Parts: sequence; C-alpha cells; structure tokens
Amino acid sequence: MMRIPFSYIWRSLWARRLTTALTVGGVALVVFVFAGVLMLARGLEATLIETGSPANVIVLRRSATSELSSQVDRATADVLEAESGVARGAEGRAILSREVILVIDLFKKKSNALGNVSIRGVSPRALELRPGVHIVQGRPFQFGTHEVVVGKGIASLFKGVALGAELAFGGDRWTVVGIADAEWGEVPVAFVIVDQAVDDLELQSFCRERLARLKVPRRFQQVSELPRTPTGKVKKFELRQLLQPD
Repeated sequence: MMRIPFSYIWRSLWARRLTTALTVGGVALVVFVFAGVLMLARGLEATLIETGSPANVIVLRRSATSELSSQVDRATADVLEAESGVARGAEGRAILSREVILVIDLFKKKSNALGNVSIRGVSPRALELRPGVHIVQGRPFQFGTHEVVVGKGIASLFKGVALGAELAFGGDRWTVVGIADAEWGEVPVAFVIVDQAVDDLELQSFCRERLARLKVPRRFQQVSELPRTPTGKVKKFELRQLLQPD
C-alpha cells in the first residue's frame, strides 16, 4: 500500500482553499462560542460562590431551577425546621427564614424605562443568615407592618424608592424606611498610580463623573507603580499585602 505524500495533501488543501478556510473558520467559531459559554458559566459560578456562605442552604421544590419557580408548603417547612442538621440559636430555635419572592416593575432614573425588581418577604431571623447586610440609611423595617428596606443599588438606579417613599404592590402600599448595603466577600479596591498624593475624595469625584454609581470603588490605594512579573502580569498577591493592616 502506497502512502499519500504530504505534498499532495497540501496541494489538495490549496486547490480547495476557500472550502478549507471556511471549514477552519467554522471550527474556530464553534470553539470560540463554546469557550465563551464556559467562561460565562464559570463567572456566574464564581459570583454565586463569592456572594454566598458555605453555612447557608437554599431549599427549593423538586425540579425548581430558581426561587421564583419554587414553592415549599408550610408542612414541609415545619419538617425542615425540625431537622437536626439545621443550626440553632441561643434559645434553641432553628436559624431559618421562610421567604417569599415576587417581581415588580419600577421606572429607571436614567432611561425612564421599566425594569424588574425582586421583592423578598422574610422571617424575623433573615438577617442572621445575612451578616453582611447593614442598614446605611434609615432603620430596619418592623415585622408585621407595611414597611420595606431597599438595597443601595436599587435606590440609586430606580425612581420612587428613596427614604419615606411609598411603593404599591401586592394590593397595598409600603413605606421605604431604610437603605441597606451588603459587603459580601472582598470589597472592591482601586489601585491608582500617582506621582504625588491625591485626596481620596477627589478620586471618588473623578470616578462618579465617569462611571455608574455602582462601579465607583469604595476604597483607593495609591501606589507609584504596580508590581509585575517578568512577563508583565500584575502580582495580585503583593497588592493584597498592601491592604493588610500592619
């Protein structure tokens, strides 16, 4: 049996160069899309892990893919509350929050377009499960009243959710009594290369003029240069050491 010489293969590819190029381009496009989907999935997974807690568990109905599509009846919730694996407080009661989620529409400040906002009804122990949530303006809502607390991001993006405002949903009106903010995981820090010291307030003002409010860093660290490896990559571990207290 004779072997086909490589020169014949190359000549054949060149003779069909358009078909070859389309084939290679198609395969490359499929690989690119597949890699993009994997990166997106990895990013979402990392975000959920970073903003969650290994000590917390969300219980959903079988086959439900989200809290919105899940429904757990009271009898089942009672069984879950009695489980031995559920953490208990000082008084011996389970640290568990029975929650209801619904979606309402609010007008955005910039575009005046309607946007979806999630409303979460919680139990009295809900904040124990979310130690990173803090009231930055106003006060916490009182259980059993028509009061709500809105997130800082929602308050900055949507109309009608300032302190003292009233929201209409669920067939009733609810008063905004507090603005909450959460510090889950690491707080974003901006490393700024400067020749001389600059006031942090000036840096914040500069960022607010050019960035959305949610993207403005909460902390600035001024450096003369960024530490880099011989290949030019930033040494993130050295940057983290700069943030650690002495």
